[in-house]
Amino acid sequence: MDHFEVVRLIGQGAFGEVTECKDKATGERFAVKVISNKRYETWQECLKLREVRALRQLGSHHKNIVVLRQIIRDQKKLYLVFEYHPTNLCRRIQAGGGNGSNDRSFSLKKVKTWAYQLLDAMAYMHRYGFFHRDIKPENLLLDSNDCIQVCDFGLARDVRSR
Repeated sequence: MDHFEVVRLIGQGAFGEVTECKDKATGERFAVKVISNKRYETWQECLKLREVRALRQLGSHHKNIVVLRQIIRDQKKLYLVFEYHPTNLCRRIQAGGGNGSNDRSFSLKKVKTWAYQLLDAMAYMHRYGFFHRDIKPENLLLDSNDCIQVCDFGLARDVRSR
């Protein structure tokens, strides 16, 4: 993690915290999920982590699923390095429709687009045997083109392994 500079804390959850980091050499920004490494003493154990398993199979193959770029492990922590997106659907809803008024509504076309993107990503996950199990506005990031990026696969289940 020496080549990253922490910019700010994005959020905290049951499994750890997510920080916005910047690559010191390139300036590129990433979202880094920091997880206590107590349970993951070997690479094999790290690769069994639900989020890692799901994203290694799904992440870079669908345009509406966040990409896991790198996994870093040291003595104390596991770092999941994701592409960075500055906002999520929850914050976007709170900020409003962007039409310059206090109206928090969005156009029907925008809502349909987001719904289609979410359903397309979920259909893709289900086709490969994964259930996300934590779909909510906070876990729907918005990229620079205002497209949905499903994130946080910490509760995902691989139903094929049952």
